Amino acid sequence: MTFPEKPSVPGKLAFRQRTHFSVVAFLSLAIAGANEAGAQVPPNAGQLLNEQQRTPPLAIPSAPAPATTGVPPGNPGAGVAEGLVIQLRSVRFSGDTATASAENLAAIAAPFIGRTVGHSELLQIAEAMTRELRSRGFILGRAYLPRQDLTDGNLEIAVSAGRLQSGADRIVVRGTTRIASSRIRDIAAAALPAGQPLRSADLERAVLLINDLPGITARSTLERGSEPGTSRLVIDAGEGPVVQGSVWTDNFGNRSTGTARVGAQVQLDDPLGLGDLASFGVTKSTGSTLANLNYSVPLTQSGLRLNAGASYLRYHVDQEVFRPLDLRGTAATAQLGLSYPLLRTRESNLAASAVYEHRQLKDEVLGLQVRSRKVDSVTFGLNGNR
Repeated sequence: MTFPEKPSVPGKLAFRQRTHFSVVAFLSLAIAGANEAGAQVPPNAGQLLNEQQRTPPLAIPSAPAPATTGVPPGNPGAGVAEGLVIQLRSVRFSGDTATASAENLAAIAAPFIGRTVGHSELLQIAEAMTRELRSRGFILGRAYLPRQDLTDGNLEIAVSAGRLQSGADRIVVRGTTRIASSRIRDIAAAALPAGQPLRSADLERAVLLINDLPGITARSTLERGSEPGTSRLVIDAGEGPVVQGSVWTDNFGNRSTGTARVGAQVQLDDPLGLGDLASFGVTKSTGSTLANLNYSVPLTQSGLRLNAGASYLRYHVDQEVFRPLDLRGTAATAQLGLSYPLLRTRESNLAASAVYEHRQLKDEVLGLQVRSRKVDSVTFGLNGNR
């Protein structure tokens, strides 16, 4: 323990030095006695704060059901007469051919070229291409036989990757929520760029990010769009109550301040209609009290969130061997951070975070402050599951 020197007040300095040595001697004797009684060492504010904050990683919210497709499938063979029989000389794919490699396209057509085929075999080529599209994540992808003249044996297969219709109605939000429906629509729109083929991974991310909003549950349906060959996305959203609360008890506390603990927490889901989250909690044992306040709000439609928090811990050591020392102290913290979902799917998740934390720690012995620290730290983290 160290006290600042103040040469201008020699009497006071001498008094504080004598007190300092007395406290050290007393503390040493007490700790020596504690070691004989069971090697117990008194905690400090930083240690107790770390123990209180030692909680499991945040659970990834459960995934909703995948999007249902209400788009009636088209007839892939409508452009070719059913009784047709031809000597197939070549197959040409048109439309969204960039969705598959040239090698895959050739492999789909190869088993039929040079053969005498009928309507059913031509359909098999289109269906094989449709399966290829779906396997690559194009949830609305389909291949079909356009109207054409096949007398020369050259077949055309039209490929459509599947898109949402253009305009504001390409994404429709239904339901009653505190958060504005436009915010929900903007989250989906950010994950599903206009004019691009609709991929299952993009749609899944959009719906999961919406469900990650506090209190929000959402399901999606694809319906026939107003433009030929397109669809529109319908999101049915609902929201739970604003206030949730819990009370709990355990025996995980530090034995110096009481292992038995009781706690309570109040959580506010989307209180301001911004997709925000606020919580307040208190944890109490015989020798410690911890209060914490947290707030989180989305910054962008892509999932970036701002997280802020503060906590205050007050303790006194309640073990009999240390009671003569009147060991007590406080720990105050403030945090500010960002989090972002790098990967968000039903199967795998990965989130990045950055947190700045400021701590003020104080410990006292016999009413004298023996330790005072200010700690600033920045932590970068990755949290995921599979």
